This record gives sequence, structure tokens and C-alpha cells, in this order.
Amino acid sequence: MFLRKRGRRVLLLHSYRDGQGRVCQARLGDFSEVEEARSCLSNPVWREDFARRFPRVKVDWARVLRQAEETPENPPRRSHSRSHSRSRSRSLELRLDEALSTFLRLWAQVEDAHLTQKIADVLRDRLRLAELDPTDLEALEWRTRARLEPRRSDFRDGTADVYLETLSRRAEQLKAQGRLQEACQVLEEVAQSKPTAEHQADYAAALQVLGRTEEAIAQYERMPRSSAVRYYNLASIYCRNGQMDQALGQLMSAMLRDSQVARAVKSMRAGQTPLRGQEYWQKFGDLWDPVGRWFLLGTYSQPLVRSRLTRAAENRQKPRELVKGKARELLLQRVLHWDPPRRQAVARRKRSSTASHSGL
Repeated sequence: MFLRKRGRRVLLLHSYRDGQGRVCQARLGDFSEVEEARSCLSNPVWREDFARRFPRVKVDWARVLRQAEETPENPPRRSHSRSHSRSRSRSLELRLDEALSTFLRLWAQVEDAHLTQKIADVLRDRLRLAELDPTDLEALEWRTRARLEPRRSDFRDGTADVYLETLSRRAEQLKAQGRLQEACQVLEEVAQSKPTAEHQADYAAALQVLGRTEEAIAQYERMPRSSAVRYYNLASIYCRNGQMDQALGQLMSAMLRDSQVARAVKSMRAGQTPLRGQEYWQKFGDLWDPVGRWFLLGTYSQPLVRSRLTRAAENRQKPRELVKGKARELLLQRVLHWDPPRRQAVARRKRSSTASHSGL
């Protein structure tokens, strides 16, 4: 096991023989920066996850971490052409200056007064949004809405991005003021105007908070099947309703798409800061009650679930169901009777104490 630099990226490679005398290399890790490699390699949670994904690989973590510490942070970038290398090395400020100069030169060539006014309005709204005081959001909402085409409700082409961004900020302001019903109406307009997965999830979560469960479920089911948020949030609803079998199915579908969210619960419960998955809990954590979090953690802690997730990651395939049939029924019973490791340790200690006293 060793590290190799490729530009700014750091690869974790493992050498092995293919059975025909040839030495091959497998990529077992990919880090965007040296700092990320050092952080992950020294993190016990990341090492534990690595051991689950590659149980046959034996790693000398001290040697690999020492190699990461000796790796320079900013190596020279390699490129196939000098022009590409020069463009990548330019500062962001210089590129923005060049882009602005190009834009102004092209804008001066525009003869259509309507197009000129349209560009000016967009730029003006962007500047207002960046410098806006939160109390002026409602006024900006009306101004940006007035510039849109009348009788139009679908803005997937991006022509109303400023307006929709204003609405999203307006909804956050209404939530902070406790005006949840009004915030839900604003998010409904955003989701209908531009039905992206993020907008649909925000609107469905607002419905769920208001107790409009059936509407929230219908909205979640309109989200793309590739979205893990869809399944996690549906599981939170079923857990609150006591429908644990449906919740288990949703959780397994969610973990197949992103197990980092479930892993983050385990890290936070242990008092650690998760590497990934924390963003979900910052945004949708209020949807989960203590029973739901316990059920999620119990599901993720089952060896059967962990092994199936590891196999799916190694094969790079997502089965339709992670666990099915009789195995799923048994899994549900194990989760429902699951005790956290600390409670298990206390129970074992009590049993051993009782046995010793009875022996006396």
C-alpha cells in the first residue's frame, strides 16, 4: 500500500499479482488534496470504513501516514499543453477581469434595446441580491416577479433564477419568524416553477413539518429515484407513524445511494465530527424523532446490512433490494430488538456478575 501524486490529487494504491506473474495496481482511495489525504488516513472512522470495504487488504497505517506527511502540499501541476497550464495557473481575479472585459466588449456590440435592458435587469438584480438587507426580500420578490413573462409557471430554462433564489431566501426568513404556513406556500411556488430535487425536497420537508404527511409523501415520490434524500425523508415519516417495515425498506434504498448519512449518525453519537453526511442532518435533522434516529442507527449497525453495502460498493452495482425475503423479516426483528453497544456491554457485565455470584 502506498501513495502516489497526480497533480494535486493523491491516490492510495495497492499492488498485487494477477496470478500470471504480472504486478497490477488497484486504486483504493482518491483524495483531492494532500491535506484531505492526511486527515482521512489519520481518522479512525475512515480507517474502519476502509477495512469494511476491503477486508482482505492489510495496511501499515503508520507507514502510509508517514508517507502522506512527507508528501509536498503544492506540487507543480502537469499538463499536456503549455496553454492549458497557463490558464490553470491564473488567479481567479485575473480570469474575472478578463471575463468582464470580454462581456463589456460584446455588450457594446448589442443593438437590440430589449436585449440590452434584459441583461441590465439581470445584473442589477444580482447586485441587489448580494447586497440586500433581509428586510427587503419581499420588495425584491415583487420586482423580480414583475419582470417575468406573464402567465408562465415553468422556469426550467433559468430565466427566473434570480426570482427563485429570492423566494428561497424569503422562505428561510419566514421560517425563522415562525411563519411556517407562508414559508410552505413560497416553497411550493419554487418547486412548481423549477422542480429540481433540492426544491422538491425543501417543499416536501415543509409539508412534513406542518403535519401534511400524505402531501409530503406524494411530493417525495416525485423526486428522482437517484436521490438519497427522498428515501431518508420518507423513512423519517414512516418511523413517526410506527410503520417500521416500510421505514426499513426506505432506509435500505437510501443507504444504497448514500450510506454517509447513516454513518454520520454513528459518528455524532460517539461525539465525533463526521467526514461526510453532516449536511443532511443540518438541513433535515428536525424531521427525525429519537425513535427514528435509533431505528436508523440500529439498521446501519447490523452486520448483514454493512456487508451488503460493502459488496455493492465493491461491485459498483446497486441491487433493487439490499435485503429481501426471509432475511428482511429477520433483519427487522433484529433492528427492533437492537441495543446500542454500550447497553450490550452493561448487560454482559450484569450477566457475568450474576453467574459469578451463583457459582459461589
